[in-house]
Amino acid sequence: MGLINHLKNLGGKCYHKSGMLLRLPWFRLCGNHISVTASIESDVILRHSHIGKFVYLGPRANALWADVESYSCIAGGVTIGGMNHEYKKAVSINPLLNPYCHMDYRTKIGHDVWIGSKSIILQGVTIGDGAIIGAGSVVTKDVAENTIVFGTPAKVYKKRFPEKTWEIIKESKYWDYPPEEAKKILAQLQIDLPF
Repeated sequence: MGLINHLKNLGGKCYHKSGMLLRLPWFRLCGNHISVTASIESDVILRHSHIGKFVYLGPRANALWADVESYSCIAGGVTIGGMNHEYKKAVSINPLLNPYCHMDYRTKIGHDVWIGSKSIILQGVTIGDGAIIGAGSVVTKDVAENTIVFGTPAKVYKKRFPEKTWEIIKESKYWDYPPEEAKKILAQLQIDLPF
């Protein structure tokens, strides 16, 4: 308890980040690059993944061989990436016995992406900046930037912003800045949305 009390005395943010690390068993962190500004809830499994700045990972989310860029929010129960199991060859499905099972394709999540609860993003899929994935979706194909998709399999619903608006937002590259600066950049854009 001495270490916990010491961390509490150092300040809230430090305590939160160290609590996050103490909550996760070492095997769940091994082989990853996690930004110190990321917020990771309980029971998250990460393997060989890159978690960018100010990313939020909800409870029981999994990211396996995945790259998640800045400001993306992953809700609870989401699975990103994984392994492809070859089933058409005359060998076992188990990767210990099957030379055709592989992790060759990384799954890529862009900047400021929202992935709704219990969605599944298959291995090798790329989700563009600013996209939204509806809760419970199964994403089997790439999702373009600034696009809202949902369903099983996920289908395009609409663009998140009109194209001209999205170009202005994208050019600002607000995701390269800390939250206070990013808020100022977004406020200065003075965009009137049609909804």
